[in-house]
Parts: sequence; C-alpha cells; structure tokens
Amino acid sequence: MPVSHGREALQEYLNRQSQDFGPSRYLILRASGEAAKIRVLTEQTDFVVGKFHRLQIPTSTGKFRVGDPILCTEDETCEVCASMKDDSERARLLSLYWLWVYFIDHVTQNPSTRAGTKPWEQVIFGNQVCYREPVEAPRLLLAGSRLAKVMDTYYIRLNSITDRDYTLVRSGEKLATEYSFIADAPAPFRADIASVIPTLASLEDVAYGRTGDTDPTGDTSRTAHEAAAPRRSTPAAGEDLVDLGTDAESTPAEDPDLRW
Repeated sequence: MPVSHGREALQEYLNRQSQDFGPSRYLILRASGEAAKIRVLTEQTDFVVGKFHRLQIPTSTGKFRVGDPILCTEDETCEVCASMKDDSERARLLSLYWLWVYFIDHVTQNPSTRAGTKPWEQVIFGNQVCYREPVEAPRLLLAGSRLAKVMDTYYIRLNSITDRDYTLVRSGEKLATEYSFIADAPAPFRADIASVIPTLASLEDVAYGRTGDTDPTGDTSRTAHEAAAPRRSTPAAGEDLVDLGTDAESTPAEDPDLRW
C-alpha cells in the first residue's frame, strides 16, 4: 500500500479498488473442486514472505471481492491495523511466487457469458463437471503456510519446484480448505514461457507496489486503480520482507490460502 496518512486516505484507496477491472493478477481458486494447471516460475530458494492484509472490497455490482494484498508495516504506522473491523482483516504470513497458469477448471460456468463472451469448455472428471478457463499467462501466487510447506516438501524431495508442471486442486471450504499439489514428470520450459520469465517484476517490487508503469504480469494496460495509486517509496533493504520462507511458523488458526 502506498504511504499515506489517516482513515480518509485508506478509504480513498479502497474506493479505487472497488472499480471492476480485468482478470486478477493472482491465481484464485474460489470453491472446492476447482483446480489449476500451473508451472512454478519461482524456485523455492527465491520466493519472498511477509505479513499481508486482504480486505473485502465492494464492487459496482454490490458484491464483494478481496482486494490486492497490502503489506503490513507491523507497527503503529499501519493504517489497516489501526482501522480493522474484525479478525479477518488482520495481517497473515504469506509467501509470494510467480506462476505460469495454463488453465483453471471451475465448478461453475463463465459468469460473463450473459454479456456475450464465450462459455468455457466443459470437462468431466468421473462424476464431476468442470468448466475450463484458458489462461496461458503469468499469475502471482500468495501461498499461506500450509501450501508453502507442501511446496517445500516437493523441493526437498525433488531438489526443484520449477522443473515440471503441477496440478493444484482445492478441496473444502474456509478453515477446512486443503490443497493437493500433483506433480507431472520433469519437462523443460516451453520457449514462450521461458521468454517471459526475465520480463517479470521482482517479487519484492510486487509486494511493495513499486512495479513501474506496467502491470506486474507484463500487461501494459494498467487497471484504473493501479494507474491512480501513488507509488510507495523504496524502503530500506530487507524491511518487512524476508527472502526465503522455509522456516516460517504456521499459525494454527490461519485461514488457508487461495480462497480469495
């Protein structure tokens, strides 16, 4: 969150986020049974970890979505901590990765089809019907400690988490949510994916909101609230964020990741 002062500044920031915009920069599995085919682009030695707030933002349709993560300063200068309404708004320890997302299998059909967009392809797994959204783009992953530990287990056994594709599957809801991380056989990067990796913003820059004039996914058509948001000044090295995250302690009541 850019540095600003007071409750009015916070409300202005939330109002900017309330504007509807294009596809999320983050991988989101919203319901039990949803899955994504992915390639992890950030090796387990290179992710960053910090405490982030995720706030419910009203949209123009009267519904709510979770806003972009806001890095907590973990002191009296954090405006979100000073204005929290309930425990769901507290900062939680999250690890930040880059992914390539091939597609997402949803449990409901494309909600935009009524506006004339193409419905997603139907795919069937046993007795479950899903709807496949093609993505083929980089996305950010905010992994809670549960998922981060699963990924670290793969790294320990395979010595890499970037050398193959995975299927990430969500099961359960709220605090009962679990994620299955299913590995394919090792395979080289596709040429187009490999060419994108050097263009991605650093994860620390993403976390601090200082990704320049382009969306951190490489999209030069920035969203309205991103274009309006002032940039946060560059902090001292290591402030708030820590490289790696394999030693992070799990909070027993922590809400599982990817529910946003």
